[in-house]
Amino acid sequence: MQRENILTLLIDEGSIRASNILYKRLLETVLFAQIRFHDTVSRGRLLNRFGKDFEDIDSDLADVVGSTVMYFVSVITTVVSITYIGGPGFLAGILVLGVIYIYVAKVYGQCSRDMRRLQSVSRSPLYSIYGETIAGAQVLRAFGAGSKFMRDMLSCVDTNTNPSYWQWGVNQWISTRFNLLSSGLIGLTGVVALLNPRVNASLAGFTLAFASTVTHDVCLPLLSPYDRL
Repeated sequence: MQRENILTLLIDEGSIRASNILYKRLLETVLFAQIRFHDTVSRGRLLNRFGKDFEDIDSDLADVVGSTVMYFVSVITTVVSITYIGGPGFLAGILVLGVIYIYVAKVYGQCSRDMRRLQSVSRSPLYSIYGETIAGAQVLRAFGAGSKFMRDMLSCVDTNTNPSYWQWGVNQWISTRFNLLSSGLIGLTGVVALLNPRVNASLAGFTLAFASTVTHDVCLPLLSPYDRL
């Protein structure tokens, strides 16, 4: 328990320090930028960078890095333990499944990165129109343009929500494929345990219990904390 508290403290301190350094550099860059920069970059884009992006750094980055390291060590421990018991036959089979795992994760990474990018890009116009509406509320009421801005804002909300819906679909896609690969790994472990005469019932149960945790340890680091709910 004490080691976990020390590790959590180190990760949190590192995250806060990194966030302070990045925020200071970003703020100095924006404040001392040329006038042309402020003419071409919208206020919503700046608010998006200072708001949501740094919220992810402060809230999620430390947790994602720590859990990724923990799950990676868990996967390596599982593979080494089962290979030690199963022998070279299991190692050859797990290398094949490992290649398939990497391919699926690569496809998921490309799709998820595009969805995140679309979600971040579509959030900036929403911030911009919200700020403009609040700043010019009197003018909008005077000219009766409130309903038009409301429709534009709702359109921006729909555009920003669509990538989240497709991101959920991509998460279900990778979850299904990783579950199938996990079933194949468990089946391979069972076959190796049956064919290996030196593997008794207790060792077979030990290897099967370890093999059933691979999907959990491999899939969760790929998902963000919000996607794991």
